[in-house]
Amino acid sequence: MKLTEIYSSMDHILLLDDYSDPNLHRHFAKHLIISLKDEISCRVEEKIISCNGILIDSNVMHTIDSKNQQVVVFLFDETSDIAEEFQKQYFTEKHFAALPKENVKEIVKIWGKFIEAKKENIAREYKKTFKKIMELCDIKVKIVLKKDDRIESVVEYLNCIDSISEGTLDELAKHVFLSKSRLSHLFKEQVGISLNQFLVIEKMRKTYEYLNKGYNITDAAIKAGFNSSSHFANTNKTMFGVTAKELKNTMNYIIIE
Repeated sequence: MKLTEIYSSMDHILLLDDYSDPNLHRHFAKHLIISLKDEISCRVEEKIISCNGILIDSNVMHTIDSKNQQVVVFLFDETSDIAEEFQKQYFTEKHFAALPKENVKEIVKIWGKFIEAKKENIAREYKKTFKKIMELCDIKVKIVLKKDDRIESVVEYLNCIDSISEGTLDELAKHVFLSKSRLSHLFKEQVGISLNQFLVIEKMRKTYEYLNKGYNITDAAIKAGFNSSSHFANTNKTMFGVTAKELKNTMNYIIIE
């Protein structure tokens, strides 16, 4: 398996790869998987589904055979508002939902346009593309306007530091002159994901950045704030189902702010 690109946003990551995994597995992220060409074969618990696009709930045994085709894979953090929307829309009675072929065709067209347009402004074009894809899944994307300057300051602070440690939350609270509990409440209200969970994701994002700069997995993980490469690998696999070996083969990593 060779990952070609990883896009990382606040509440999800996107993989563009072949994503074939012969082993049944589960992890804590909701999936949206879109084939860019022909049907793929999916096993969700005991069911086998052939489709062009599928939604899979988190913590559900599954495996995907992409038949060596490129697929777009969205992995949504379980604590996010958008994961909650998927839960209400699709997963109240079952753990998966195949998307209509017509919707998938439109998504493939939208993705193709993004590939062409992303050279101009990748962050802007990705956000537009993401919103359109979610709308084709009947999911309304909440446009988060960071009205509170303190949240803007927190995000900027995290972008500037090299590592996320156990004391980072204390640093953030002091930085914006709030208690930890008040800051956590405000962050969840403004961003739609808990601050503690965001710190974990941010630590992972920093590891990805260091990997993309040429660090080996151990050095990248420790520099970002993990205790070890295995700590990072276990966290990453649990949250997004991506192994350290797969990340090592990544060609391109893009952060979407």
